[in-house]
Amino acid sequence: HRFHSEVSKKMVMELHEVLYISQLTYVNTIEEFSIGLSKFQNGVWELGYGTTKSLPDMPAHFLLIHKDIKPLSDSQPQFSFPWENKKDTELLVALAVRGTKELADAIADVLLEPVEYRGGYVHGGILKNGMNLAKKLLPKLEELMKHSGRDKIRLYLAGHSLGAAAAAIAAIEFNEYDWISAEAIGFGCPSILSPELSKSTEDYITTVVADADIIPRMNGASITNLVLDLIEYDWTDFVLDDIEYFFENART
Repeated sequence: HRFHSEVSKKMVMELHEVLYISQLTYVNTIEEFSIGLSKFQNGVWELGYGTTKSLPDMPAHFLLIHKDIKPLSDSQPQFSFPWENKKDTELLVALAVRGTKELADAIADVLLEPVEYRGGYVHGGILKNGMNLAKKLLPKLEELMKHSGRDKIRLYLAGHSLGAAAAAIAAIEFNEYDWISAEAIGFGCPSILSPELSKSTEDYITTVVADADIIPRMNGASITNLVLDLIEYDWTDFVLDDIEYFFENART
Protein backbone atom coordinates (compact mmCIF):
# COMPACT_ATOMS: atom_id res chain seq x y z
CA HIS A 1 0.00 0.00 0.00
CA ARG A 2 1.37 3.41 -0.92
CA PHE A 3 0.52 4.94 2.45
CA HIS A 4 1.58 2.13 4.79
CA SER A 5 4.52 -0.15 5.39
CA GLU A 6 4.43 -3.66 3.97
CA VAL A 7 2.33 -6.22 5.83
CA SER A 8 4.09 -9.53 6.42
CA LYS A 9 2.69 -12.83 5.21
CA LYS A 10 2.46 -13.99 8.83
CA MET A 11 0.32 -10.99 9.75
CA VAL A 12 -1.96 -11.59 6.76
CA MET A 13 -2.49 -15.20 7.84
CA GLU A 14 -3.22 -14.11 11.39
CA LEU A 15 -5.70 -11.50 10.24
CA HIS A 16 -7.36 -14.12 8.05
CA GLU A 17 -8.06 -16.20 11.16
CA VAL A 18 -9.69 -13.25 12.89
CA LEU A 19 -11.71 -12.57 9.74
CA TYR A 20 -12.98 -16.15 9.80
CA ILE A 21 -14.43 -15.67 13.29
CA SER A 22 -15.83 -12.26 12.35
CA GLN A 23 -17.66 -13.74 9.36
CA LEU A 24 -18.86 -16.73 11.35
CA THR A 25 -20.96 -14.42 13.55
CA TYR A 26 -23.41 -13.89 10.66
CA VAL A 27 -24.82 -17.42 10.83
CA ASN A 28 -28.48 -17.86 11.72
CA THR A 29 -28.25 -20.29 14.63
CA ILE A 30 -26.03 -21.14 17.57
CA GLU A 31 -25.69 -24.66 16.14
CA GLU A 32 -24.24 -23.30 12.91
CA PHE A 33 -21.80 -21.17 14.86
CA SER A 34 -20.69 -24.14 16.96
CA ILE A 35 -20.07 -26.21 13.82
CA GLY A 36 -17.98 -23.44 12.30
CA LEU A 37 -16.11 -22.95 15.55
CA SER A 38 -15.20 -26.63 15.69
CA LYS A 39 -13.34 -26.18 12.39
CA PHE A 40 -11.36 -23.19 13.64
CA GLN A 41 -7.79 -23.73 14.91
CA ASN A 42 -8.31 -27.46 15.40
CA GLY A 43 -11.26 -26.95 17.71
CA VAL A 44 -9.30 -25.38 20.58
CA TRP A 45 -12.08 -22.87 21.31
CA GLU A 46 -15.32 -23.58 23.13
CA LEU A 47 -18.47 -21.46 22.97
CA GLY A 48 -19.19 -20.24 26.49
CA TYR A 49 -22.10 -17.98 25.64
CA GLY A 50 -23.70 -16.67 22.49
CA THR A 51 -26.76 -15.09 20.94
CA THR A 52 -27.75 -14.57 17.31
CA LYS A 53 -30.43 -12.02 18.26
CA SER A 54 -29.64 -8.33 18.20
CA LEU A 55 -31.23 -5.69 20.40
CA PRO A 56 -31.44 -1.95 19.55
CA ASP A 57 -28.55 -1.30 21.95
CA MET A 58 -26.60 -4.57 21.73
CA PRO A 59 -25.47 -6.58 18.69
CA ALA A 60 -25.36 -10.38 18.50
CA HIS A 61 -22.17 -11.73 20.04
CA PHE A 62 -20.32 -14.90 21.03
CA LEU A 63 -18.00 -15.45 24.00
CA LEU A 64 -15.30 -18.06 23.39
CA ILE A 65 -13.01 -19.77 25.90
CA HIS A 66 -9.72 -21.39 25.01
CA LYS A 67 -9.71 -25.05 26.06
CA ASP A 68 -6.01 -25.23 26.88
CA ILE A 69 -6.25 -24.45 30.60
CA LYS A 70 -3.34 -26.29 32.16
CA PRO A 71 -2.51 -26.42 35.89
CA LEU A 72 -0.69 -23.31 37.05
CA SER A 73 2.44 -25.36 37.74
CA ASP A 74 2.72 -26.44 34.09
CA SER A 75 4.80 -24.60 31.55
CA GLN A 76 3.32 -21.95 29.31
CA PRO A 77 1.14 -23.37 26.49
CA GLN A 78 2.62 -22.88 23.05
CA PHE A 79 -0.55 -21.44 21.56
CA SER A 80 -0.51 -18.32 19.45
CA PHE A 81 -3.59 -16.31 18.52
CA PRO A 82 -3.03 -13.33 16.22
CA TRP A 83 -1.19 -11.37 18.90
CA GLU A 84 0.95 -13.22 21.44
CA ASN A 85 1.10 -16.28 23.70
CA LYS A 86 -0.78 -16.10 26.95
CA LYS A 87 1.01 -16.35 30.28
CA ASP A 88 0.27 -19.28 32.55
CA THR A 89 -1.54 -16.97 34.99
CA GLU A 90 -3.94 -15.75 32.28
CA LEU A 91 -7.18 -17.14 30.94
CA LEU A 92 -7.53 -16.68 27.20
CA VAL A 93 -11.00 -15.53 26.10
CA ALA A 94 -12.32 -14.16 22.80
CA LEU A 95 -15.41 -12.11 22.01
CA ALA A 96 -16.77 -12.12 18.45
CA VAL A 97 -19.32 -9.40 17.67
CA ARG A 98 -21.65 -9.48 14.66
CA GLY A 99 -22.10 -6.57 12.29
CA THR A 100 -25.31 -5.18 10.80
CA LYS A 101 -27.83 -7.89 9.94
CA GLU A 102 -31.14 -7.00 11.58
CA LEU A 103 -33.28 -3.87 11.99
CA ALA A 104 -32.00 -3.43 15.53
CA ASP A 105 -28.45 -3.17 14.17
CA ALA A 106 -29.48 -0.57 11.58
CA ILE A 107 -31.01 1.57 14.32
CA ALA A 108 -27.63 1.75 16.07
CA ASP A 109 -25.92 2.57 12.75
CA VAL A 110 -28.08 5.61 11.98
CA LEU A 111 -27.78 7.22 15.43
CA LEU A 112 -24.85 9.29 14.19
CA GLU A 113 -25.00 12.10 16.74
CA PRO A 114 -21.55 12.42 18.35
CA VAL A 115 -21.47 12.34 22.14
CA GLU A 116 -18.69 13.16 24.58
CA TYR A 117 -16.65 10.19 25.74
CA ARG A 118 -13.35 10.04 27.64
CA GLY A 119 -12.17 13.45 26.57
CA GLY A 120 -13.24 13.05 22.93
CA TYR A 121 -16.29 12.24 20.86
CA VAL A 122 -17.81 8.98 19.71
CA HIS A 123 -20.66 7.69 17.51
CA GLY A 124 -23.66 7.84 19.87
CA GLY A 125 -25.50 4.72 18.74
CA ILE A 126 -22.45 2.48 18.65
CA LEU A 127 -21.24 3.77 22.01
CA LYS A 128 -24.31 2.28 23.68
CA ASN A 129 -23.73 -1.04 21.92
CA GLY A 130 -20.13 -1.31 23.08
CA MET A 131 -20.80 -0.18 26.64
CA ASN A 132 -23.73 -2.55 27.01
CA LEU A 133 -21.61 -5.45 25.76
CA ALA A 134 -18.99 -4.73 28.40
CA LYS A 135 -21.60 -4.29 31.13
CA LYS A 136 -23.35 -7.55 30.24
CA LEU A 137 -20.22 -9.69 29.90
CA LEU A 138 -18.19 -8.34 32.81
CA PRO A 139 -19.91 -10.61 35.40
CA LYS A 140 -19.39 -13.61 33.11
CA LEU A 141 -15.68 -12.83 32.82
CA GLU A 142 -15.40 -12.47 36.59
CA GLU A 143 -16.99 -15.87 37.03
CA LEU A 144 -14.72 -17.45 34.41
CA MET A 145 -11.60 -16.08 36.08
CA LYS A 146 -12.76 -17.25 39.49
CA HIS A 147 -13.40 -20.83 38.34
CA SER A 148 -10.18 -21.00 36.30
CA GLY A 149 -7.96 -19.99 39.21
CA ARG A 150 -6.23 -17.38 37.04
CA ASP A 151 -5.50 -13.85 38.13
CA LYS A 152 -6.02 -12.17 34.77
CA ILE A 153 -8.02 -12.50 31.55
CA ARG A 154 -6.49 -11.81 28.18
CA LEU A 155 -9.46 -10.86 26.05
CA TYR A 156 -9.38 -10.69 22.26
CA LEU A 157 -12.28 -8.98 20.50
CA ALA A 158 -13.12 -9.31 16.82
CA GLY A 159 -15.85 -8.07 14.52
CA HIS A 160 -16.88 -6.67 11.18
CA SER A 161 -18.59 -3.33 10.46
CA LEU A 162 -20.91 -2.53 13.40
CA GLY A 163 -19.38 -5.51 15.21
CA ALA A 164 -15.89 -4.07 14.81
CA ALA A 165 -17.00 -0.71 16.17
CA ALA A 166 -18.87 -2.18 19.16
CA ALA A 167 -15.88 -4.43 19.89
CA ALA A 168 -13.57 -1.40 19.88
CA ILE A 169 -15.75 0.44 22.41
CA ALA A 170 -16.02 -2.68 24.54
CA ALA A 171 -12.21 -3.06 24.50
CA ILE A 172 -11.85 0.49 25.82
CA GLU A 173 -14.33 -0.29 28.60
CA PHE A 174 -12.75 -3.63 29.53
CA ASN A 175 -9.28 -2.12 29.78
CA GLU A 176 -10.47 -0.02 32.70
CA TYR A 177 -10.11 -3.16 34.84
CA ASP A 178 -6.60 -4.15 35.85
CA TRP A 179 -7.46 -7.86 35.68
CA ILE A 180 -8.46 -7.65 32.00
CA SER A 181 -6.09 -7.03 29.11
CA ALA A 182 -8.24 -6.40 26.03
CA GLU A 183 -7.20 -6.10 22.39
CA ALA A 184 -9.48 -5.70 19.38
CA ILE A 185 -9.22 -6.27 15.64
CA GLY A 186 -11.98 -5.03 13.36
CA PHE A 187 -12.72 -5.25 9.64
CA GLY A 188 -14.53 -2.42 7.86
CA CYS A 189 -14.97 -0.54 11.13
CA PRO A 190 -17.03 2.66 10.83
CA SER A 191 -15.46 5.97 11.77
CA ILE A 192 -16.57 6.21 15.41
CA LEU A 193 -13.86 8.00 17.43
CA SER A 194 -12.56 11.56 17.29
CA PRO A 195 -8.86 11.78 16.24
CA GLU A 196 -7.38 12.26 19.71
CA LEU A 197 -9.42 9.45 21.22
CA SER A 198 -8.57 7.16 18.31
CA LYS A 199 -4.86 7.89 18.76
CA SER A 200 -5.05 6.92 22.44
CA THR A 201 -6.26 3.41 21.54
CA GLU A 202 -3.71 2.55 18.83
CA ASP A 203 -1.79 0.17 21.10
CA TYR A 204 -4.70 -2.24 21.49
CA ILE A 205 -7.18 -1.58 18.66
CA THR A 206 -6.40 -2.48 15.04
CA THR A 207 -8.76 -1.87 12.13
CA VAL A 208 -8.45 -3.28 8.63
CA VAL A 209 -9.90 -1.17 5.81
CA ALA A 210 -10.44 -2.52 2.30
CA ASP A 211 -9.29 -0.14 -0.42
CA ALA A 212 -12.76 0.64 -1.84
CA ASP A 213 -14.84 0.22 1.34
CA ILE A 214 -16.88 3.37 1.99
CA ILE A 215 -18.16 2.40 5.47
CA PRO A 216 -14.93 3.23 7.37
CA ARG A 217 -14.85 6.58 5.57
CA MET A 218 -18.44 7.54 6.41
CA ASN A 219 -19.59 9.71 9.29
CA GLY A 220 -22.11 12.46 9.87
CA ALA A 221 -19.82 15.13 8.43
CA SER A 222 -18.86 13.17 5.31
CA ILE A 223 -22.50 12.30 4.56
CA THR A 224 -23.51 15.95 4.97
CA ASN A 225 -20.71 17.04 2.63
CA LEU A 226 -21.81 14.46 0.05
CA VAL A 227 -25.40 15.72 0.12
CA LEU A 228 -24.26 19.33 -0.23
CA ASP A 229 -21.99 18.43 -3.14
CA LEU A 230 -24.87 16.65 -4.90
CA ILE A 231 -27.16 19.64 -4.37
CA GLU A 232 -24.58 22.17 -5.59
CA TYR A 233 -23.49 20.18 -8.66
CA ASP A 234 -24.78 21.40 -12.02
CA TRP A 235 -26.70 18.42 -13.44
CA THR A 236 -28.02 20.31 -16.50
CA ASP A 237 -25.87 18.56 -19.12
CA PHE A 238 -26.74 15.12 -17.75
CA VAL A 239 -30.46 15.92 -17.75
CA LEU A 240 -30.36 17.22 -21.34
CA ASP A 241 -28.47 14.10 -22.45
CA ASP A 242 -31.10 11.89 -20.80
CA ILE A 243 -33.94 13.81 -22.45
CA GLU A 244 -32.28 13.56 -25.86
CA TYR A 245 -31.66 9.84 -25.36
CA PHE A 246 -35.30 9.32 -24.37
CA PHE A 247 -36.73 11.01 -27.46
CA GLU A 248 -34.29 9.24 -29.78
CA ASN A 249 -35.44 5.87 -28.45
CA ALA A 250 -39.09 6.96 -28.52
CA ARG A 251 -38.86 7.75 -32.25
CA THR A 252 -37.42 4.32 -33.02
